[in-house]
Amino acid sequence: MEISFLENWVHENRRNFPQTIRRIKKYEDQLSIIFHNFRFHLHLNLTSENGFCFFSRDLIIPFRSEPGLNLFNKYLQESRISGMELINNDRLIKFKIETRNLILQQKDCYLILELIPHQQNLILCDTDDQIIDVLYRKTGIRKLLPGKKYVVPDSQVSYEYRKFEAPYRINDAGKIESAGQETDNYPVINAAFRDLYFGFIFKKKNERSKQKKISDFNKQITKKEKKIEKLKLELDEAGREKEWKETAELLKANFQNIKRGMESITLTDYYKENYPELEIKLDPAKDVAANVEYYFKKYKKAVAGRQKISEHIRNTKSEILKLNEKIDQLDSMEFFLESKPDGKDKKQKQGTKFRTIIIDEDWEILIGRNNRENDLLTTKIARSWDWWFHSRIYRGSHIILRNLKKQVLPDKLKIICCRLAAYYSKARGSINIPVDYTEIKYVRKPRGSDPGKVVYSHQKTLFVDPLDFRSTKRLYEKH
Repeated sequence: MEISFLENWVHENRRNFPQTIRRIKKYEDQLSIIFHNFRFHLHLNLTSENGFCFFSRDLIIPFRSEPGLNLFNKYLQESRISGMELINNDRLIKFKIETRNLILQQKDCYLILELIPHQQNLILCDTDDQIIDVLYRKTGIRKLLPGKKYVVPDSQVSYEYRKFEAPYRINDAGKIESAGQETDNYPVINAAFRDLYFGFIFKKKNERSKQKKISDFNKQITKKEKKIEKLKLELDEAGREKEWKETAELLKANFQNIKRGMESITLTDYYKENYPELEIKLDPAKDVAANVEYYFKKYKKAVAGRQKISEHIRNTKSEILKLNEKIDQLDSMEFFLESKPDGKDKKQKQGTKFRTIIIDEDWEILIGRNNRENDLLTTKIARSWDWWFHSRIYRGSHIILRNLKKQVLPDKLKIICCRLAAYYSKARGSINIPVDYTEIKYVRKPRGSDPGKVVYSHQKTLFVDPLDFRSTKRLYEKH
């Protein structure tokens, strides 16, 4: 990341600090400093080649508590950021942290964010630059240990300092640059950082994760299809149960003609038309009774096996169907994150952490991400005067427009919500998609129906083109 952008971010946010710190959490190479008001968090992007940080409302990523952050949290909880600066005009941001001890005496420390390519790190130091804790104790040839003196790293990366001024834009290659006179721009670097991460870095990584998971599912499907082919061959073999029974009965009827040591016997097959001759193989090491029992066992095994094999085929086909459904779900998901939040965080995630767009103090858009959330949104969260949107014919998310002050539905918001409903449906790749909308008081869930299933009336329909979540947010969020 260009030094100028980090410098501008520090300057923009030098005195713009939210409330006290609640906790610091981690997800892969991303960190989140969460504040008590929950409306903002400080997102630290430690991507190997393009590190930066930004304040954001987005909590899409399931950040989680980790043991390696315990000492950080011990010092940071109930503290606040009182200032920040760029160290040595390099990719190093130093946050001044004000905290208090048990007898309420102020005790300061520093949080140093190193964003040098391939050496990203987070270090907690006291006011004498003694390291209290460090996220990564070794980056390249450099070792950082608690109790040692913090030394500013040598970036070993030559760069040409270039000054960039607001407004900014993100070009097609996913790089931030000055926007000049263009209208589609960012007045502050924080918003550009936020959309650079979610619109490019995270989106690209997310797509790779989705495709890898889809590839894994397709491999499982191929394996199960081969299993079905094998089971069908076994089913054909098991389908000879009638043949085995008739063979056993013929041997039993000719009991006196069979001698130990015979490798086969030719008998008249009375079960076939015209009574043809049938050669039956025998085990010369077995007596007559054992040879007869062998064919009766094959008959019984074929009868039982046919039922089990048929059941295995049905179950395997059902598994393939479920895997295809999972692939369809992944294709329709905007975000795919394999890691799951744990403990307390998981409980919070199951609450009301829907995709949310705050329009203003009068309106708010909520988007269900799955059938369970659709149910919760429509039947529990929404009030009778709120508005409900859903694509007609096609399966998709429930979009709720919260009418916080019971006002008349504005045309602009109506169209926006219809376009979101079109995007979060199976028809997102099409245009001119029919979307129904009505007030929540006309939407109800039939007794005993599946999750996400509702019926509605008094609806109107708009034909719209899809609009994605982030584009909608950018219409209303300028910070």
